[in-house]
Amino acid sequence: MSTKTVTIAGLAIDLSTPYVAGHVLNEAEAKTLNQVRIENIRNNSAKAVKEAGEDAEKLAEVKAKIQAYDAEYQFSIAGEGSARVTRDPVEREAYAIAKEFVKAHLAKSGRTIKMVPEGLTEDEWKAKLEENYEKVATNPDVIAEAKKVVAAKTKRAEKLAESIQL
Repeated sequence: MSTKTVTIAGLAIDLSTPYVAGHVLNEAEAKTLNQVRIENIRNNSAKAVKEAGEDAEKLAEVKAKIQAYDAEYQFSIAGEGSARVTRDPVEREAYAIAKEFVKAHLAKSGRTIKMVPEGLTEDEWKAKLEENYEKVATNPDVIAEAKKVVAAKTKRAEKLAESIQL
């Protein structure tokens, strides 16, 4: 079983991540996922409903669009156009290291993250990049480096805080 390091009130701790693709859901898990799915669709559609106001014709159009969106909706990997992901400081640093690593790797062959490879759509390319960012960011060596960077930043901030005497 894999784990993910999270920070709880300043304490870094590894927690299990038991769910993997193909996991058979129990009733509570299914109910929770369906609720999150509904909330995501509601949140992603609220602006369009508000903009339609009380115009019956516009509301009918928005309703049809929401139902089409519902029919196509799938959860996405964090960062693929989904809601902003909240990360602890170590995760943020590991993710930043991962993005720089992927950019540097692409640059070796004269490519950039904005250059969509032939045969892929822009969304597929973004998904592939995100998958690689996550893969690199969860590498134990990258996490160890991120912890060092965060510790150094925290130490610098504490020294500066002492000097300003607020």
